[in-house]
Amino acid sequence: MSTDPDLQEWFEAVILDHGEDPRHFGAPERHSHRAQSYNPICGDRFTIFLSVEDAAISSACFDGRGCTLSVAAHSMMCEALTGATIAEFETLRDQVRAAVEGRATASPGELGELAALSVISRAPARQRCALIGWEAVERALSANS
Repeated sequence: MSTDPDLQEWFEAVILDHGEDPRHFGAPERHSHRAQSYNPICGDRFTIFLSVEDAAISSACFDGRGCTLSVAAHSMMCEALTGATIAEFETLRDQVRAAVEGRATASPGELGELAALSVISRAPARQRCALIGWEAVERALSANS
């Protein structure tokens, strides 16, 4: 993937912003679904908390520790999923995975800040950091369906 310098700067700024000031961070008092995410390569270890009502994710939060990229990816994911339907989650999950793996199917406009994760396509060893949260949400939803 070739990116112009301004876009590259924006990607890095978004990832740093979410990594240093994560949104939806902390364990909520109440939730209906939960799952762990773990990346043995970096030592990232998180818990995902979801509140699901009527096939929609009314809130998504996470708690734990990890590298800046993983914290940012969890933060952006929770922000995007809060208010999303399960079908929207599935679409976003597939679009983010494709972007991270360098085979983007969605435009940056469709993904919003999640598009910043596409820079990881140039660092295959870091792709797991960006995807473990999505896998945990999938497990949480499957376990409680």
